[in-house]
Amino acid sequence: MKKMFLFLILFFTLSTVLTADWYYIGSSSSGIINVREFPNNQSRVVTTARNNQIIRVIHKQGNWYKVNIEAGDIGYLGYIHNSMLKKVTEFSIYSKEGYTNVRSKPSSSSKVIARLENGEEVFAINKTGDWYYVTLWDSDIYGYVHQSQLQRN
Repeated sequence: MKKMFLFLILFFTLSTVLTADWYYIGSSSSGIINVREFPNNQSRVVTTARNNQIIRVIHKQGNWYKVNIEAGDIGYLGYIHNSMLKKVTEFSIYSKEGYTNVRSKPSSSSKVIARLENGEEVFAINKTGDWYYVTLWDSDIYGYVHQSQLQRN
């Protein structure tokens, strides 16, 4: 009974660690990031990711990250070298108006390209002054949101 109890504790602890997700963006001078079958440069390329694409990391293995890449209705598991990824910060939209505007430039007078409701999650790619350049999960929307409209997750 004691062994079974220890096994269950170990199982649930490991399953929690192994299912932890971290989010990164791809960054390559060519604009394309190879996702490989195994964690080495000679391994077969199973799919590719693009620059600024949000990538779900499952775990780190040496200098490689095991990732889950979604391409349409198909999901791919593979590896990306750590030099191709940059950690992003996850935020939720929080505004007293109940929504915020995503703008084309870091200015309240720039063109509105999207409107996001409170609670929607965004990923900050970089920061310019008081503005974050953000994107949504699996979206082609990229733009600026003022830091006062964001709450860190």
